[in-house]
Amino acid sequence: MFARTARVSKYLILIFSCLLGIIAYNLATRKVDLKSTKFNPYIKSYSKRFSTSSSNSGPNSADSLSSSAFKYNVAVAFQPKDREENKLIRSNSKSDSKSSAESFTGEDNYFVAKKSLSEMAAGVADGVGGWNELGYDSSAISRELCNSIKEIYLSHKDQIEFNEPKSLLEDAFNKILREKIVKVGGTTACLGVFKPDGILKVANLGDSWCGVFRNYSLILETKVQTHAFNTPFQLAIVPKEIKSRGRFIMDKPIQADEYEFKLKKDDIVIFATDGVIDNIDTKDIEIFLNDNKETALNELSKVFVDNVVKLSKDEAFPSVFSQELSRLTGQFYSGGKEDDITVVFVKVD
Repeated sequence: MFARTARVSKYLILIFSCLLGIIAYNLATRKVDLKSTKFNPYIKSYSKRFSTSSSNSGPNSADSLSSSAFKYNVAVAFQPKDREENKLIRSNSKSDSKSSAESFTGEDNYFVAKKSLSEMAAGVADGVGGWNELGYDSSAISRELCNSIKEIYLSHKDQIEFNEPKSLLEDAFNKILREKIVKVGGTTACLGVFKPDGILKVANLGDSWCGVFRNYSLILETKVQTHAFNTPFQLAIVPKEIKSRGRFIMDKPIQADEYEFKLKKDDIVIFATDGVIDNIDTKDIEIFLNDNKETALNELSKVFVDNVVKLSKDEAFPSVFSQELSRLTGQFYSGGKEDDITVVFVKVD
């Protein structure tokens, strides 16, 4: 049914960035695995396809919080993309953490922090993969950022300023800089703080994402921050010896967008890295949630990731990424974008 396709050059993204006027070193641009994204000269209209059948997925976990006002049920699921271990990966943090080739979540990371029965924080971060080209572990900065956010949030239980997600992001990143926890890297971040009265405050920097679903329909979402196609806003650490080679994208925590949502019972909040939203549209998520109304949250997150992974490897799937590529080039591409995929689901009971 589909015409024979030709593979997209991995350098095409860098060309687009130049055309769009971005002057930045290519390490700040997402490294994209385009094995599934292919040029198709005959496909001009796309129909969505989001199966709800289950398959195998990566590890996942579930937890619940009991509260007189609100109860927050939490589930996490993730699947790193297939990658070969880089034998030249250098140590990039003070911890003995695994490299992105060995990490359970690849270059993605997440955190869930429970302050009390009715208060919690959660979020995701995505290390920019270009640093692997120089032999650095791209997962180190997203992992350490999540660890620092969780540590700071839990260690300041009664201080109001540490209940603000942007303040948490700023303090965590400054801690990494001050203590020189990570040597080099860039990461996006999307995090939220859940209050006892149902208020959710979110800070987002880059192209990770948060959405609130009510009655299985999206009612609120964060806006993706990008400098150009496939070049997200990012918190970056660049050593002087590397910085002298060119200009780099080094955004600040203060540039994160802030949001405040009033949650209701049965709302579902999803935090996701770009491996999700580069492949499927929010309408696909609505369909999935509506088709799985009776599925327990832990299983729901697992099946969700299973299906996104499957579509990311489908050369005929009209992913969000391939459609944007088509729009920019004036040619028609199809196929998913293989990437690390991480989600945190929170349901309000």
